[in-house]
Amino acid sequence: AGMAKGVPYDGAIRIPMLAWGEGFPNREQARLVSNVDLVPTIAEIAGVRFDEVDGFSLFGTRRREYALVQTSSNALTAGGFGLRSARLLYFEHASGEREYYDYMRDPLELANLVPLIGSVETFPLDLPRPGELKMVLAHARVCRGKRCP
Repeated sequence: AGMAKGVPYDGAIRIPMLAWGEGFPNREQARLVSNVDLVPTIAEIAGVRFDEVDGFSLFGTRRREYALVQTSSNALTAGGFGLRSARLLYFEHASGEREYYDYMRDPLELANLVPLIGSVETFPLDLPRPGELKMVLAHARVCRGKRCP
């Protein structure tokens, strides 16, 4: 059984992107992309320039550090916003609950790191602190164009 849409977990939000045509390399890339990256990519193919557009062309050299994750309220969740990177998921539910997963150590999203936040001994030192991610998320929710993460 698949995971219901409207939840922030990889089973619902992580989908491979397939692109082919002139200019696309003939190889697989492990790269984080978002739906907002399609507009600048198509615009570049069409030879159209936008001064301010959300997302980054897949032909460019800039790599996305975080993708903004948004869910709507449904029978499973009150909705919310979060950040997905190649390494982590940080999500703030509208209910106030927070989740933080490290895909290197926990690829199945079973061990929420939020309870470890106050414990310097057990919180992984190689991960961004939740307070830092909270600020990046607040910026990502309101930013426009190339200033977005």
